[in-house]
Amino acid sequence: MKYYFLYTQKSSAVLWMGLLFSFIFSACYQEMPTEAPQQSDAKMRAVLKDIHLAEALLTEIVDRGTKDSMASIYYYQILAQHELSPEAFEESMNAYFTDPIALDSLYTHIIKDLSEERDSLKNVKREEQQKN
Repeated sequence: MKYYFLYTQKSSAVLWMGLLFSFIFSACYQEMPTEAPQQSDAKMRAVLKDIHLAEALLTEIVDRGTKDSMASIYYYQILAQHELSPEAFEESMNAYFTDPIALDSLYTHIIKDLSEERDSLKNVKREEQQKN
């Protein structure tokens, strides 16, 4: 009988601790504020699309040192081509990370753009094969 009493006391303490923790954590919830990106969605779409194409090219490089060097060169050229500083790019990406809905929308458009480009290239290749 005395063991049953200890068991129920422990169960009761665990239950109260669980309720206390759930109350504390639910009371502390705050919605995360969102930031507006500095760059336009269209500009960020173009930059990120180019970055993902560069990443695809980098998958072909086996040597880690060469891959890192080439990645640095690619990123620098992409940002320069779009007249964007690394700091401005990072600030805009951080703003997108605070707004998951905007980030999802951005990547939905990027995936659509890349898919259309892939399909266009497949059609060109198919036409060239038909000519030969």
